Amino acid sequence: MKKPHLLKISSNPIEMKENLTAILPDDSIKLIQKEIDENAKELFLLGESHYKFAKKLSNNNWRQKVSRYYYGVFNVLRAVRLLSLGIYRTDVSDHKSIKLPSDFPNYIVYAKQCGSLRDDRNLADYDHTGSVGDLILGLNDTLMLSEEIVEASRTYLNSRGLNL
Repeated sequence: MKKPHLLKISSNPIEMKENLTAILPDDSIKLIQKEIDENAKELFLLGESHYKFAKKLSNNNWRQKVSRYYYGVFNVLRAVRLLSLGIYRTDVSDHKSIKLPSDFPNYIVYAKQCGSLRDDRNLADYDHTGSVGDLILGLNDTLMLSEEIVEASRTYLNSRGLNL
């Protein structure tokens, strides 16, 4: 991400925007929101591209398939968190905790399942002794979970005014 960039100004661009409402004119606040929206949209599209790529892979490529599904889910949920909570991070800690807004459908279930999906991605990416049978979720459940989360994220983001 090149500087200057909105997401580098503050750890929470929504809070930043709210704090600036007393200082900046409405047009400027709308420009900030437009930038937040664009970044959320780009994050969703990045995640969707990982997801679509994973769907095309043969199950023989289970490691790449699981990894791309994970990154698909990870990025569409990053879009949700950015647009709704203002959360945007690029450090490794972002992978450890999937915080979702309380109005996101099945947010408690998805947060837990994303932990298993992350564990499977770690196995696929880093464990040279692992096999497809060692996956917590398995390939079919990974596909179904990814599909559900991508669609739930699309619906959620659209309901918040983001045109995907």
